[in-house]
Amino acid sequence: MRYTPERRTELILAIRARLRTGASLADACEAEQVKPTTFIAWMRRVGPEGTGGPGYPRRITQSVVLGKRRDRVTMGGPGSSFNAWVRTKLVAVFSAENGVELWFDNSSYSAWLSDSGRRSREGMHGGVSSIEEIGEAVREWNAANRWMRFDADDAVRTAREAFPWLPEVIEQGPGGP
Repeated sequence: MRYTPERRTELILAIRARLRTGASLADACEAEQVKPTTFIAWMRRVGPEGTGGPGYPRRITQSVVLGKRRDRVTMGGPGSSFNAWVRTKLVAVFSAENGVELWFDNSSYSAWLSDSGRRSREGMHGGVSSIEEIGEAVREWNAANRWMRFDADDAVRTAREAFPWLPEVIEQGPGGP
């Protein structure tokens, strides 16, 4: 279906208004009778305000690295311990149904990190619906883990750039989100 630029802008703003209430992109798009893939295509072409301008069209991905670390870790057990470098990436993956999922992707050239080899993936936080929630998730992780921290401000900046349709905060109504 073809939309006029005015109608496209109306739909973008309506979908974003639904996202601010905590709705998933899939639900917000269904309510406005727009496919999520169409909405993402609009984000590439004209951005979250629906007006385009400098920087548009631009690349929009649904997976982004929010932070990286490289740590020397002692592995093994008594009599068989060794040091290995482990690279960790904090990855945000967006899905229209579940919002943003935060993961750690670990890799090492010299150590097996999982049953499947030198790579492992572990979940950090799921179902994130706003930029603020991404920052909170990283800050909570940092508070609970002294040895592996990520810069929450950098993660927020990167997420805001990667997912321009995400609201800054979820608006609280009289009965909650």
